[in-house]
Amino acid sequence: MQRVSSVDQSSTKMRMTIYQTVHSDLVKLADIDPALSPAAHFAALYTQCMLLFTKILSTRNWLTPSSLSLQQSGALKSNVDQLLKHTFRLRHAFTNLSPAEEASIRNLRVRTLALQLVYVVHGSTGSALGLCDNFLEHTEALHRYLTDEKLSADSFLEAVFAELSQLEEPRPGAVARILQPLLLTYPVPALGPITNPAQVHMCSAEIIEPQPDSETIHKLSAGLVVGVHLDSEISHIPDPSTLRIRVAYPDHSTHLIVPPRNHLRLVSPGTYRLLTTVLISAQVSWSEACHVGLSLVLDLSDQEVLSARRHSVAKADDSATIIQLVKPVKVLVWPKSIRKGI
Repeated sequence: MQRVSSVDQSSTKMRMTIYQTVHSDLVKLADIDPALSPAAHFAALYTQCMLLFTKILSTRNWLTPSSLSLQQSGALKSNVDQLLKHTFRLRHAFTNLSPAEEASIRNLRVRTLALQLVYVVHGSTGSALGLCDNFLEHTEALHRYLTDEKLSADSFLEAVFAELSQLEEPRPGAVARILQPLLLTYPVPALGPITNPAQVHMCSAEIIEPQPDSETIHKLSAGLVVGVHLDSEISHIPDPSTLRIRVAYPDHSTHLIVPPRNHLRLVSPGTYRLLTTVLISAQVSWSEACHVGLSLVLDLSDQEVLSARRHSVAKADDSATIIQLVKPVKVLVWPKSIRKGI
C-alpha cells in the first residue's frame, strides 16, 4: 500500500495503473498466505474502490449522463453500482479492525454515498430525498464515531462537516452542490498500514454438502417441493440472525430462506455449523432437469437505506445489501410432469 500513498500527484492514467497493480498483488497474497488472507482481501477491496473512484471522477461529463453515449452511460452506472457494493462489503464483511481502520472504511462509505447523491441529482428526474437523508445519517454517525474514538477527520470530512453546518435546510440539490467540488478536490486517501493484519477476520462459509461435483438428481413432481440436505460451516459473521440460504432458480429468480435458529449451532468461537434441509420448488413450466444454485449470504437490508424507505423511495437493488459468503453449489432438480388420470 506504500506505492498507493505516494501517487496523489501522479497523472490519472498512472494512478489507475498503480491501483490495478497493487490490487493484483494483494489478491495473489491472499491466495498464497491463509494467515494474511482476510487483511489482504480487505486492502485489495479498498484499492479497488480507489480505482473505481478515479474512473468515475475522470469520466468526461460524468455529471451529465444524458450527454454520454449508451455504452459510456452504462459503464458509468456499472462503476457507481460496483463502488456501492464494494464499500458495503468493506463496511460489513470484515471484523476485528482497529478504530483507525474502521474510520477509514466508514469515510470511504460516506464518500461513496456522497458520489451517489451527486450522480443521481444530476442524472435522474426522480426524488433523491431518501438518498440525501441516508448520506446525512452516515455522515453524522461517522462524526460521532470519530469524536468517541478521538480520531481526526481528513480534509474531505472537515470540509463536509463545515459546509453542512452552514446549511439551513439540507435539501438534495443544495447538498449535492456542496459535495461536487469536494469530491473533485480531495482524492480518496490511501489505506494506512493495517495494525494487526493477522487478526483481521473476514466472514465466509464452506458448503460441505451437497458436493459441488455431485451427480445426484433430485426428482419431484412439478409444482411440489423436494428437500435438499445442506451441511455448512460459517465463520466470523457479526450477527447470525442475518444469515440466509439463497436459492437461485433457472429462470433467474432468487429466494432468501431464513434457516431455523435451532439448525445453527456455535461449534467454536466465531464458527457456526448449519445442518438443515432446503426446500426447493419446481415450476410447472419446467420440463427438463435443471441446475438450482444454493449459497449462503448475509442479508443486511435492514441496516442500510433506512431513510430511503421512510421516504418511500424506489427500492434499490437487493444485491447491494447482500453479502455472499460462498460461491453457489449447483444441484440438479428434475421436475416430472404430473400424470392426469383417465
